[in-house]
Amino acid sequence: MNCYVKVVLLIVVSVIVNGTILAQSSRRVFQSRQFTELYVKGAIKVECRNNVDSAGLIVFDAHPELEGAVDCHNVGARLSISVEGSSASLQGKISTIVVYYNGLLSTVSYTGSGEIVLSQPPLAQRVAFAMTGSGRMRTIGVKTHYLNCAMAGSGSIAMGAKTIVDNITCSVSGSGAVEVADIQASAANATVNGPGDMIINGRSQKASFALKGSGVIDASALSLSSMTAGVYGSGKIYYNGNVSQVKISGKQDNVIAR
Repeated sequence: MNCYVKVVLLIVVSVIVNGTILAQSSRRVFQSRQFTELYVKGAIKVECRNNVDSAGLIVFDAHPELEGAVDCHNVGARLSISVEGSSASLQGKISTIVVYYNGLLSTVSYTGSGEIVLSQPPLAQRVAFAMTGSGRMRTIGVKTHYLNCAMAGSGSIAMGAKTIVDNITCSVSGSGAVEVADIQASAANATVNGPGDMIINGRSQKASFALKGSGVIDASALSLSSMTAGVYGSGKIYYNGNVSQVKISGKQDNVIAR
């Protein structure tokens, strides 16, 4: 059965969301099957929380007029959440959507102008994070073997403290940004196409950087043993001047040691 979601609780409450009182708002709780892939679309904030006792619950408060604005459904191991409406029309009318799960996520994809937050998420050995549009993805405490992190559009992906991976590949297409604040990796790969920005801090044994366009890759605070870098546009790559092995192609003057 492709659609396996039911309303299990409906309580009339009065809550404050973003400083606005939602009189006669409704607490909505949906129950989903177990999932490993999460796809979110819309101008809303979503928080993912690992909780074995509440696994499968999707909880939020909404004004009654937006009762049908949020759609949740399962297809196999994939959970999809979509929200109809713009940021302006939803402001103060739907609270943060909290998704409780208990399993190893392999895909987290967000499309829209809202925000998705993952704090210390249990992950599969191979994971893909994808952000499309003008929204934000924030992560803290990511630990996995292979991570692919892709930003398409004008939004941002911010990976906070303790991103521990064997191999990470990050890409920016457009004017968006990816920032990895504190990485511990064996290999790091970064590509920027367009005017976007990439910042990678921490430590990796080796790295490969490619820049096509007017953007910036800043790896000046990334400790490395070896690095390859190529610039094929007007942008710049900054790297740690202590790297012992460096191979540069393209516009060599645009690859700058700091």
